[in-house]
Amino acid sequence: MPGRSASTDAAPSGCGSDVPTALRCRAFSGAPRLRRSCGHIPERLPPAPKGAILAANGKLPPPLQRFGADSIGGIGGGNSARVRIMFPPHGARLELASGDGRPEPVALKIAGGVEPMTIMVNGVPQDRGSGRTIFFDPQGPGFVRLTVVDGKGTADSVMVRLQ
Repeated sequence: MPGRSASTDAAPSGCGSDVPTALRCRAFSGAPRLRRSCGHIPERLPPAPKGAILAANGKLPPPLQRFGADSIGGIGGGNSARVRIMFPPHGARLELASGDGRPEPVALKIAGGVEPMTIMVNGVPQDRGSGRTIFFDPQGPGFVRLTVVDGKGTADSVMVRLQ
């Protein structure tokens, strides 16, 4: 017929008998929809490994409900209200002030997030006062990882060198 072209995509069946479509079906045979249309039965997945959590998303703990680079294991979603450590910045070098041989407390300033907050220094939870500026007692010079986790499970973490 004039105006119509013979296209390999116009085959009436799922895979057709022409070579280009058959090759396409073999190339994408991993996709369940194409496997069914090509006459292959999808394989069942292997059983879950021991210790795997089998739960709907809403039943998971908040840090496991969302996964992404915008939060450290949290459900942050990348909005501006997620918890952030404003001071000290990641990679900062802070001079320790010392009084009577012991280092003075170091300030940690927090913005955003939802109460309650958990403050950790090198993975150890700290007693927290009220407000968005918290002071922690360093053990001496060296590297310190400061982590804040808010009530929704969003987190921020910085590594700081105390000298």
